[in-house]
Amino acid sequence: MLIVCPSCASTYSLTSEQLGDGRQLRCAKCRQLWHATPADAIPESEGVQAQADLSTSLDASFVSQEAREAPRADHEALEASTAPAPEKRRPAPGRRRADAPKRTGRGLRLSTVHAAAAALLVAATLAVTQRAAIVRIMPQTAKLYAAAGAPVNLRGLEFGDLRSELVIDRDQAILVVEGQIKGVSAGETEVPKVTVSLRGAEGREIYAWTSDVSRSTLGKGESTTFRTRLVSPPAEGRDVVVRFADRDSHATLTR
Repeated sequence: MLIVCPSCASTYSLTSEQLGDGRQLRCAKCRQLWHATPADAIPESEGVQAQADLSTSLDASFVSQEAREAPRADHEALEASTAPAPEKRRPAPGRRRADAPKRTGRGLRLSTVHAAAAALLVAATLAVTQRAAIVRIMPQTAKLYAAAGAPVNLRGLEFGDLRSELVIDRDQAILVVEGQIKGVSAGETEVPKVTVSLRGAEGREIYAWTSDVSRSTLGKGESTTFRTRLVSPPAEGRDVVVRFADRDSHATLTR
């Protein structure tokens, strides 16, 4: 199921066991703290409806843009109305009916339908091919894309092969966290540091630290690894959350 931050619309994937009857959550992006319940979750079955909501949201944004441009259009129309009208030459008698085009009601209806279909096709194409640009402009659409099964990765990096292990060295407990970072967008993407957080049973952050990454940039398809250790981790820790140091892309590990 998907949980959406009520403040910035960032989305997080949780299982029903993790959410339980409800729990306190903190958004990794805006730090908003709220109590989430199963009633707030977006089930996968609503993906089709969410896509329809996305189209409605996009149409609303296009209508808003047209409304902002309306005053300029009215001003241009006023200037055109005050300009002297060009001299019109009256057609010769007998030619008016022959030259005048004939337009039927059916032809007008078909033209309107074709124009509407073309506009919907363009809007749908933009919604799919320009997802990242749309989410940057309208962050609230991120949850709609995620519910439709097409989450948007604005960073261009993703985690993979994450592992956490608690080892004992000379009677001392050490938490080892390691994983892979992969570039998924075109061009070179800057790789930030990695922040590792240890959370308790209620999802509250107990301890966090930052780790360097071996590479500073990654191209599409390239990858790098990181490995960090915490000596004597708090005993009440249950989950390990790995995220990039300056944004909300993250992954959760259960100890």
